[in-house]
Amino acid sequence: MENIAHNSLEEIQQQINNTWSNESIIADKNRIYNLGLFSSVEIDVVKNKADKNIYMISVSEMWYIWPFPIVKYDNRTDQISSYGGGLIHQNFRGRDENISIGATAGQVSEYFLWYANPWISGNHNSLDMTIYDQSSEHHVYNIIEEDQGLYLEGGFYKGYNHKFNFWIHYNNKITTNSELSYPVQNKYSYLRIGSQYRYDTRDIYIDPNSGIFFDIEFNHSFGFYDTYDMFDIELDFNIYKSFFSYLESVFKYNLFSNIQYSKSDLPIFKKHYIGGSDY
Repeated sequence: MENIAHNSLEEIQQQINNTWSNESIIADKNRIYNLGLFSSVEIDVVKNKADKNIYMISVSEMWYIWPFPIVKYDNRTDQISSYGGGLIHQNFRGRDENISIGATAGQVSEYFLWYANPWISGNHNSLDMTIYDQSSEHHVYNIIEEDQGLYLEGGFYKGYNHKFNFWIHYNNKITTNSELSYPVQNKYSYLRIGSQYRYDTRDIYIDPNSGIFFDIEFNHSFGFYDTYDMFDIELDFNIYKSFFSYLESVFKYNLFSNIQYSKSDLPIFKKHYIGGSDY
């Protein structure tokens, strides 16, 4: 609980002996809620016996440990191919760290280990890393993707609204498509180096009523063996504006753009498709 209190206090902008307002209370409440540690946050200003204002913060903690099953279903054989499970521990060690581990056994043996720390040092300096050996079905084509790799990401804030992230990602990928009768490349190996700038003024991250979210990412994938280099730029811009507060209605404008380049045809797993929840 001491670490949770430390994280919460770091987010409070109200200073002792400074004038408070409803706007400053709402801002502090949203900053604490955006930590993702609590299911509810309330702030009240009450008088003590000496007629002094007390800034009282009440929070409700969430349940942090979640086990989950993993079941692999093979559409080609119409059978369950593998069973397994995993465990995610949110707010690990009480400082908003997250760790997750899982594995499967059967026809497909897989594993993954993920760790994320949004505040490893300084002012929101972050660390995110993943080791994995997994497979998945392509969301459009009848293709199985088998992936092995290592992902490492670090980031920092400049002020409260400007976030910078940098990552390096090594990946070996094998694709299997039983429908194609002609030979196609099915083995890929690359090292992806990327960076991200994010400007975020949303009042509440998971359900914003107002604010701007701007995100731009640059990625350069250096190919090995028969894999060509790939370069892409992705932009995501959102505006949130609340209208008719009594109706709790929010207008959202979204602009999304993705530009990709390679000397050869883009691999099928790098292509984007219009439609679905992302568009």
